[in-house]
Amino acid sequence: LETFACDENNIWLGGYVYDLITLDTFELDGEAGDFYQPFLARYGSIEIIADTCNATFTYSYIDLIYSFTFTSTDDVATYEWDFGDGNFSGVINPVHTYEANGEYIVCLTITTTDGCVDSTCTTIVVTGASSIENDPHSKVFIYPNPFTNTFLIEKAENISVLAIRNMHGENMIYTLSFSGNNLYTIQIPDILPGIYIVETTDGKQTGCKKILALGNE
Repeated sequence: LETFACDENNIWLGGYVYDLITLDTFELDGEAGDFYQPFLARYGSIEIIADTCNATFTYSYIDLIYSFTFTSTDDVATYEWDFGDGNFSGVINPVHTYEANGEYIVCLTITTTDGCVDSTCTTIVVTGASSIENDPHSKVFIYPNPFTNTFLIEKAENISVLAIRNMHGENMIYTLSFSGNNLYTIQIPDILPGIYIVETTDGKQTGCKKILALGNE
């Protein structure tokens, strides 16, 4: 063999023969002696698959707090988040709090273990508090927010928790225990990441507050 080359879909062999050569399903025959027969043969085929990766993500938010979730299945070595306000993060699913309302371009750049690099950008409009925060008695405090599967609720004695619902209106199963000084601990096992609504009442009026679940770590 004198040459070996590949194009988009094939492997090419080239050279000279002076006797019988068998390559899998075809034969090349030349004459013995000093006479050499040149040949060029296509041998088999190859499939070339380009390395691809996708820096896809989703987000949810409560007021100025945004939770970003990486959604691709790529084997990623590094994450580079740019929140568009001069702040950055290198974790897979960051939570970022904006300081002011406005329009921000959020970008994610990933580098996979195979060296593939991809970037995705999206524009978000931060508007701060929304109309769903309509707690009429303003004496209910929830923290930490965001939370994993447990948070504290501080409230007056005459206020009780009616329900905790997801954004589809479905009631969540939770446990509530008294921690003293009008402080209660609420646990929601196996909660999925997302936004939830805590409904409270003082017996006359009903209020609600949004909470952001990060899910179990």
